[in-house]
Amino acid sequence: TLGRNYGTLVFEKNVTHPDLWSGRGLKFTLKKEGITQTGIIKNNLAPKDATILAEYSGKDILGLLSDLNKDSNNHVAEMLTKAIAVKNKKEGSVAEGVKIINNETKQLRLRSQDYSFISPSGLSPYNQISSANILKILEGIAVDKKHQDVFMKSLPEAGVDGTLKKRKIASV
Repeated sequence: TLGRNYGTLVFEKNVTHPDLWSGRGLKFTLKKEGITQTGIIKNNLAPKDATILAEYSGKDILGLLSDLNKDSNNHVAEMLTKAIAVKNKKEGSVAEGVKIINNETKQLRLRSQDYSFISPSGLSPYNQISSANILKILEGIAVDKKHQDVFMKSLPEAGVDGTLKKRKIASV
C-alpha cells in the first residue's frame, strides 16, 4: 500500500505482444467504465471492409529518435526496426528490419570482423562493434547534412535530459 500523497509511481516493463497488451488494457478500461465487451482478444488482421473509428499518427522522427536515444528505450528501438522493414515493403518484423540495417551499414565499409548487429534493443550479447566502426558511423552521420541535425538533437545532453540528466558537466 502507498500513502494518499505518495504521488505517481512509474513501472517500466517489456511488452512482448503490444497488440494483445493494448487490447487487454482497452477491455479493462471499458469494463471499469461500465461498458460490456464480449469476445476474446486476439492478434489478427482487420477485415478489408473494417471501418476506421480513430487514427493516431504518432510522433515525428525526431520525437521517436529522442525517445530512443535520450532514454535508451529498447521498445522504441524494436518498433523503429519493424517500421524500417514495413517501409521497405517487407514483413514488419525485427528480423527483417535488422537485415535492412545490416545492408545499409555495408555502405559505411565497417570491418565485418569488428561488427555484429543482431538485436536493435542492444540487449543481445552478440551485438558487437569496435570503436573504429563507431567512428565510421559517426563520420557517416557528420557528412550526411540531411540527417545530421535530427540525429544530434536526439542525443541526451549532460545535466539536462535523458540518461545523462544526472551527469555533471565539467566547468571550464
